[in-house]
Amino acid sequence: MATAFDQIDANHDGVISRAEFNAMMGGAPGQTMGAGIMGAAPAVTYASAAPTTMTYAAAPAAMYSAAPAATYASSPTMTYSAAPAATYAAAPAVAYASTAPSTMAYAAPPAASYSVAPATTYAAAPAMTY
Repeated sequence: MATAFDQIDANHDGVISRAEFNAMMGGAPGQTMGAGIMGAAPAVTYASAAPTTMTYAAAPAAMYSAAPAATYASSPTMTYSAAPAATYAAAPAVAYASTAPSTMAYAAPPAASYSVAPATTYAAAPAMTY
């Protein structure tokens, strides 16, 4: 089974030449890329009568007139009165209910007894010789 490279390399020299590449793409050996290859648009010929001269009518004249006069009435008179006085009701009395405070009784702390610490006796330091 021949590889794709071997199929494109027609003379089997190990190099794909431009002519071999163009032949692989569907073009003739001397043809340049872009002419007649797959995906290029075909040449199109349109048949039509000889061009005719188009005649256009002139644009209509624009008619402008002045804007109508505007008449404005004065703004209405606004009358303001004082705001009514605010009336607030007294806050209700607050009553707190609780039991009568109770008396707390504590036992006397135990008596502390202290004894005298024993006397400390130190021995004389040893004599140093050099």
